[in-house]
Amino acid sequence: MTLTIQDLISTLSDERKKSKSNDDEDFVVVQQLNDEWPNIFHTYFLSKMTRLPQIATGATSDDDLVFYVTKKIDDNSQIKVFRHHDEKRQPKPGAVDYDWEETTYLNLVLHQFEYTVTTAVCIKTHEKRLQILKRLSTRVYASPSRRDMENKGSEEKITYPKLYFTVDNFEETFCEMFVNEGQMVCVELVAKNPVLNTSRVLFLGSIKYEALRKVYETRETASTRVAQRVTLGIYTKRRVEFVRMRGPNGKGHAEMTVSRYRSSQSGSSTPDSTPSTPVKSNFDEENEDSLPREAATPPASRGSNTSNAATPEVESTDIRQELSDNPAGFLGRTFNQAVSWVRNSNVRFDASAQTLPLQTCLTYLTLPCDTIIKDLLESNSTPLLTPQ
Repeated sequence: MTLTIQDLISTLSDERKKSKSNDDEDFVVVQQLNDEWPNIFHTYFLSKMTRLPQIATGATSDDDLVFYVTKKIDDNSQIKVFRHHDEKRQPKPGAVDYDWEETTYLNLVLHQFEYTVTTAVCIKTHEKRLQILKRLSTRVYASPSRRDMENKGSEEKITYPKLYFTVDNFEETFCEMFVNEGQMVCVELVAKNPVLNTSRVLFLGSIKYEALRKVYETRETASTRVAQRVTLGIYTKRRVEFVRMRGPNGKGHAEMTVSRYRSSQSGSSTPDSTPSTPVKSNFDEENEDSLPREAATPPASRGSNTSNAATPEVESTDIRQELSDNPAGFLGRTFNQAVSWVRNSNVRFDASAQTLPLQTCLTYLTLPCDTIIKDLLESNSTPLLTPQ
């Protein structure tokens, strides 16, 4: 018998309905014993005859990883990982120490979808439409853990039920993203399985330039200001601040670095920035030497003693709600179209004398596993930023 991802999603949706109460519009999850979850997990992720191929390889292998979620103890769950061929060490389906529903969900997220994150710089027109000026996309991977840099990156800290989507080499991947007055930075995370007809939007939010600049300037240290005055404004160090974009309605968050924009394509310079240098790095060597080593590392990768308060949070805007009055939604999905519109509007790109262009680099996104599952199984939102 050949099973597909559609079969799994249909089965999961049916089982979730059995565990829900119709007390309100959003449903209330009722904790109850359901003997079907171990069977579902075994059928789609363990059985040599019926298990689904992993999205990364398009096939099954004895070396495939299988993840198990233990039942909560003191509000904490543990993750145990085995190779598929290591059957003797794996828990028996139905073992009372494991949460088989959560185990099924975690393996679905990790093995059955591929994820793309897109960042875009956009402008909102007077017609409540959004035009994309620049966008970049990259593949990311879901993980129930993150590296603890205090241990030199050799250990992983379990973050489940939060899952992380980390952007490798973020300073290179998104180094060309810069935002100016009147613009906004938008972030979208999309999940896709080639067998399914549609992609699932897991995260979609935006931060306006004004909010980013406010955070950046507020966190400017007194020593930096003094140094700029002493050197008569000829100050070459660029600060890098980390800002968290809290998802609409508190749904997860994305983190990005914010620094003063430096053109890496030409010799021109902007106010409060240094002349351009080769593209080898968008973070000044001087800046790297003058800051603690962990300051050049995304907080998501630092040790557990890093205070959340150290990274400012900004509530992101729900793009869909802002554009809900206009069914046309996005237009001008190409850079040339956007520039053509801007040239005929009152928006001025060449306003660097009055504004401070900011460079942004997305470092990671994180979402609770249960919200990911809800979107994978129930969402019918169409991606707005990610090319299809």
